[in-house]
Amino acid sequence: MKVVGFKKGRVIKACLAVIALICIVAFFLPKPKGFDGSLGSALANRGRSVPRRQGAVFRKDVLGNFEPQPTDTVREGPGENGKAHYARPEDQNEVAQVMMEYGINMVVSDQIALDRSTPDKRLPECKYWQYPSDLPTTSVVIVFHNEGWSTLLRTIHSVLNRSPPQFLKEVVLVDDFSDKENLKGDLEDYIRQFGQKVRLYRNKQREGLIRSRTYGAQYATSEVIVFLDAHCEVNANWLPPLLSPIYVNRVATRPGNLENRE
Repeated sequence: MKVVGFKKGRVIKACLAVIALICIVAFFLPKPKGFDGSLGSALANRGRSVPRRQGAVFRKDVLGNFEPQPTDTVREGPGENGKAHYARPEDQNEVAQVMMEYGINMVVSDQIALDRSTPDKRLPECKYWQYPSDLPTTSVVIVFHNEGWSTLLRTIHSVLNRSPPQFLKEVVLVDDFSDKENLKGDLEDYIRQFGQKVRLYRNKQREGLIRSRTYGAQYATSEVIVFLDAHCEVNANWLPPLLSPIYVNRVATRPGNLENRE
């Protein structure tokens, strides 16, 4: 019995010695660059399997390569340049009715141009970034249910007018079972002017926002998908800053350290 106990003790000691030796060797082996043992590091290292690309570059006083060209044209009309527009006193009864139906003042919205001008609310620095010329293509998915006519179309126009056409492959509209007449044949007729740039799909029953966005992602055919609300307006040069971090690192979780200054 004593002999057996002695052998077991030696085996245990030998195993502990081997484990200790493995730990020491592992400790002194060179670590992969950027490794810190976290899940974020694992994802980042996986992303580095693709050669790192040059991201956006800031050049002081040099207008960005995708910035809209300055113009002296001043547009006049309700809501132009983002100015407040108010309903007339005689329209107040109609305003009260549409506010109950849509939750927003569609009377005023319908009086504003679908392609109105908007003020540039960005920081001045934003105008001087140079972005890669081969950014990935993008599908903009917009889900709507009984959306107001002018707010929906103004969203579409703003995306088309303020996105570099070479990067905006398509606008994917997903109708979540609307029952308003103008969102049926009239909408199909209106978007026909945009060709395949704007495509419309309709749910056969009410699915909700998240499931409808999932369907929109399945319909999309580009490299990047952007989801937008059906009642918003994008600002000047909005798309390249979103695409640039993805261009540099397809698993990027934040834009930090992906740009350069000159």
